[in-house]
Amino acid sequence: MPHPDSPITLPQLEKLPYLTAILHEGLRLAHGVSGRMPRIATQEALHCQGVKMPAGTVVMSSVYLLNMNEDIFPEAEYFEPARWVNNSGLRRHLYAFGAGATMCLGMNLAWSELYLTLATLFRRFELELHSTTYARDVKVIGDCAIALLNSTSKGIRVKITGTVKD
Repeated sequence: MPHPDSPITLPQLEKLPYLTAILHEGLRLAHGVSGRMPRIATQEALHCQGVKMPAGTVVMSSVYLLNMNEDIFPEAEYFEPARWVNNSGLRRHLYAFGAGATMCLGMNLAWSELYLTLATLFRRFELELHSTTYARDVKVIGDCAIALLNSTSKGIRVKITGTVKD
């Protein structure tokens, strides 16, 4: 990345594969909205695990469960940005902003803000995890529009240890 004091553009940031991978993996695990994505079987009956759902039945899928699907994301509970590098087909399985007709209208603005915010932080500050983060601190225990963490969760704590020097 360029010097912290020099301007940086969104197109420059979008060309950084590992930064993009970090954002994809962060969105997969963060579960900003973990609610259900409703769909209707309009043409024909659906069959799922031996259950027949007639045409017109509303079917909902959990964003949390989709993003934690071990068949698509091996070792799904781990933060592994490398899974996104050189794997553009994986992007179709990321439901952080919904999908189809119910996709988030602000998705492109959100991506821009994520790129610019992380780039600014990483270019200007030295960061380290503070009060070590454990898997239990970020494990989702339920969902109802937003992801619910254990009430004793510390979340992810980061400490600014200095500023980036030339």
